Amino acid sequence: IGKPIDSAQLTRLLTALCGDAAPSDGLNADGFDERRLAEVTELLGDDELLKELIETMRRDFSGVADSVGNLIAQGDTDAARTRLHSLKGVAGNLGAVRIHDAAGNLEERLIAAQDAEAQLREFVRIWNAFELR
Repeated sequence: IGKPIDSAQLTRLLTALCGDAAPSDGLNADGFDERRLAEVTELLGDDELLKELIETMRRDFSGVADSVGNLIAQGDTDAARTRLHSLKGVAGNLGAVRIHDAAGNLEERLIAAQDAEAQLREFVRIWNAFELR
């Protein structure tokens, strides 16, 4: 998508990336901030590159929900926090708000050494919905 941003073309791109679910609060079905997607597309100057970056995140963090859960179960919260922090950064850069927030909430609970069962369940639900799409 070139400048100026063509909203119809952007809508087609987002639909191709995320399905045709109706957005709410500026987030699409995968929990991406549509405004941030447009900003990244404009910055990159290439909607195909954006798709590649999203797929790279999906591939690079494949199985992250299971691995983080296993690390927590094994008591290795440092490794779990490191993995979550990495994902949170990538997700934030790409506008994956739901993933960013879920990873951040779980990371915060682990840093505080507080019970994180509910945050882990939410993170797993959100990540798996994205990863399996």
